[in-house]
Amino acid sequence: GSIATDATTQTTPGESGADAQVEVHTITAPMILNNDTMVIVDRKDSSKTLDTVFLVLATSFMLINTINMGCQLDLKVIFAVLKKPVGPAVGVFSQFICMPLFSFLTGWLLLDNPLHRLGLFTLGCSPGGSASNFWTLLFDGDLNLSITMTFISTIIAMVMMPLWMVTLGSKLMGEDSTITIPYGNLALSLLALTVPIVIGLVIKYKKKSWAKKSEKIVKPMTFCMLMFFLTVGVYNSYKSLALMTWELVLAGFMVSFGGYTAGALLSIACRLKRKQIIAISIETAFQNAAIAFLLLKLSLPTPDSDLAAVPVLAQLFQTGPPLLTLYLVWQCFQKAGYCILNKEKDKNEDESCESNELKKPLNETPSDEAPRTPGLLFDPSKPEDLKQSCEKLPF
Repeated sequence: GSIATDATTQTTPGESGADAQVEVHTITAPMILNNDTMVIVDRKDSSKTLDTVFLVLATSFMLINTINMGCQLDLKVIFAVLKKPVGPAVGVFSQFICMPLFSFLTGWLLLDNPLHRLGLFTLGCSPGGSASNFWTLLFDGDLNLSITMTFISTIIAMVMMPLWMVTLGSKLMGEDSTITIPYGNLALSLLALTVPIVIGLVIKYKKKSWAKKSEKIVKPMTFCMLMFFLTVGVYNSYKSLALMTWELVLAGFMVSFGGYTAGALLSIACRLKRKQIIAISIETAFQNAAIAFLLLKLSLPTPDSDLAAVPVLAQLFQTGPPLLTLYLVWQCFQKAGYCILNKEKDKNEDESCESNELKKPLNETPSDEAPRTPGLLFDPSKPEDLKQSCEKLPF
């Protein structure tokens, strides 16, 4: 197709010392470039404004909703989880053993570009993100376990990410490349998770009326926030979508599906409860994409870092939409099941009333008089009956 470009001419010194005229094209639409083509990508001011608006709204949504989630937590349950950490142990194993290996193998099988392989592998090594907490809440999973796992995985990532990047990641990077782990951003992720959660817990124990109101709005607000990310976020990244191929989309889908499956199967094998299975499955599939983006940005020069980030976006786009579809279908089934149960209940009540009417004797007439004790001509509780009975006596 045609590409909208603005051509300008620049003068640069040539190899022989003479000045050379170089025509530079500034493109205003995304395109896939050949290896021997160099362009300058110009992002309009409107795009930068949209980025700023999206960032402010997304941060505000996440802050408010994380506080709401903190109002739903139970410290006793969290301490019980930490005393018997079967759930967190399963989550850590699936997060830092299954996901890195699966993303590495998927990249080798489906992707030819080493940068794409590296990007997919980097995301597979990242800790769980806060989006997993929101999805766990929507699907009635174990929210206490989900937030505990996110906190633990972020701490463990400070050790596991360098380990995986040095062992397998080095095979995907060039000899001159060095891996830089964003420890500061990992610590910032911990603060971004714990501070709003602590505020929510304080509200729960100090302002119980506020916590009850929060319980009513937390799910609708979570749904609206996730819809915001899946619509405005996708539109804001439309230029990156143009760089995706079917191999990248398939690789992202396989890694997401592998995360859900690995977390669920390991949880079932450990005989965990349904809510815990939901939490671990979602926690395994959702990674902290911001950490992966920053690691690639710090470790690779431009534009290699941008190309390596494309499979990260591909995997993110294959994680949220399937869950949204499943959630909507699940809600429809719940509504349909609720209506069927109500109809069956009304039908049973009608049949019960009809059977009770048929069981009544035909000559039975309603009477307000209380049954009298056999052998007595009067009711002892009514003095007038005693007087009338005495008047009828022959003596």
